[in-house]
Amino acid sequence: MTVSILQPRKILLHGSATQNSVTHALNSTPAAGSKIFLAGCVDKTTTVTPPAGFTNLIARNNTSISNFLFWKVSDGTELNLVCTFGDSTNNTCKTVSYVFSADADIDVYTYAPNPYVDTAVRSISAAVTAALGLNPYMGIGVIGADSIGGISTGTNHRVDNGFSIAEQNYTDSSPGGVPALAIVEKTSGFTMAGESFTFQYDGGTTDQMVAMLAIIRDTNPSAPASGKPKYYYSQV
Repeated sequence: MTVSILQPRKILLHGSATQNSVTHALNSTPAAGSKIFLAGCVDKTTTVTPPAGFTNLIARNNTSISNFLFWKVSDGTELNLVCTFGDSTNNTCKTVSYVFSADADIDVYTYAPNPYVDTAVRSISAAVTAALGLNPYMGIGVIGADSIGGISTGTNHRVDNGFSIAEQNYTDSSPGGVPALAIVEKTSGFTMAGESFTFQYDGGTTDQMVAMLAIIRDTNPSAPASGKPKYYYSQV
């Protein structure tokens, strides 16, 4: 296994309702050739332009909560990643990043189906209808809810199919309205015919939700582990 995580998951809150861009600051400038994963959820409807040089893998301009996922092979200069919105209204958001070693690649499966629910719910699913690529290393699910109130007051937050909840960020800010964000991960026991998960909670109030599902793959599994990771994932 050669893929390693050079910078672990990092969630940032951007609380201004009138901003037309946000900056996601990495912990440090990645080495050239490493791979940068940047995703986020934005309150209400807006378009999102990725930082310079990033590939736009997902960009959904939804009614209640928009979402995006960008990816880049680092050129060794990235630090402050600027995402630009199509307007400056109701753009509170949360962003999340990972930095992987150069051996990582990504497959994005949110389009099958496109999981966005514009009615108030307590659960949302993302599914892969195609076979996974070779050597899956890590599944990452990004779940967003339109506001903090419903999901944060719920109980028994859970996810199925071998995924685990890695982090839940239900922090709000004045004047409020920042989306809730949950990250789920899977590092072993992949279903090669197709992956899926359902994230749900009990109690609380319902809300509009989105979900994204991506699989990080190892492109060189026979080589020694690369980079200097913060931690390793094992796969059986």
